[in-house]
Amino acid sequence: MRPYFPQPEHVVAYAVNFINAMFFKFPYVKTNFWVIIFFVGILALLVMVYQIRLIVLDRLFVYFPTKEASYDYSQLTEKYEEIFFETGDGLILHGVFLEGQSNLTVILFHGNAGNIGDRLEYISLMSSEIGVNVFLFDYRGYGLSQGTPSEFGLYMDAQAAVDLVLARMNSMSGEDSKIILFGRSLGSSVALKMAGMYQPSSVIIEAPFTSITDLSRKTYPYIPAFIIKNLIRARYEASSMVADISCPLMVIHGDQDSIVPIGMGKHIYDLATVEKDFYKVERAGHNDTYIVAGSEYFGRIGVFIESKAERSQFE
Repeated sequence: MRPYFPQPEHVVAYAVNFINAMFFKFPYVKTNFWVIIFFVGILALLVMVYQIRLIVLDRLFVYFPTKEASYDYSQLTEKYEEIFFETGDGLILHGVFLEGQSNLTVILFHGNAGNIGDRLEYISLMSSEIGVNVFLFDYRGYGLSQGTPSEFGLYMDAQAAVDLVLARMNSMSGEDSKIILFGRSLGSSVALKMAGMYQPSSVIIEAPFTSITDLSRKTYPYIPAFIIKNLIRARYEASSMVADISCPLMVIHGDQDSIVPIGMGKHIYDLATVEKDFYKVERAGHNDTYIVAGSEYFGRIGVFIESKAERSQFE
């Protein structure tokens, strides 16, 4: 038997008949028709305002991008290349690739503030101290990258960045090339998300928080948790994502971090069931671990990366 699909004129007729039935069978509807329409309109407006508010609150409490593009590339001691690349939804992102004459490439997912111009000294030290290639890029809405940040958008950006680096490394170094995913703060969730998708040589997260909801409770203890959960759209639930990885994990956290408590980093570490290492940087805060620890910081990272590099990138 062939399926029946009503014609458009039949659908209109059904709708008209339904409205007539409502009017004549339920006098209350007929009498208060415009009152009902008014309240339905108010409800629709409230839903729309709520959705807009979710977006606005994310921008107010989660993302703090700097659009000004003042990059001092003189801080880079290695050969570098500026790269513009496209995301799956057609946005153009901006990044910089440092060549460290290695088959190992660290893809760095930065935190929620500033842009890559604030991190050029850091990646230069990483490349020179460890001897790896480093790719650092700006998420949508940051620096020279197009668009507006969102959690789903950042994951799309990260996926485009990983695909770009994989294609580049395979063309330059062949199958021996390896990628290491490195996320800081908010970027930790992005790195874990990608680690669950790509299975890199290893993943490193620094100053990770368990989720936006958990961090908001700590930052704004006077706001009820259910309000935070319902008004902020972003989740970044690293504590859930860590279960999806199967590559070695390194967690770095300053013991004086006043923004993200070290207990959150330790909790994520405890949840991981893979080969793992926890590096507590004593007397360090949220943004100064590499400054406080000095050469020890990059030394620990270098040993971890190299010891795990023998793993196959795709298992």
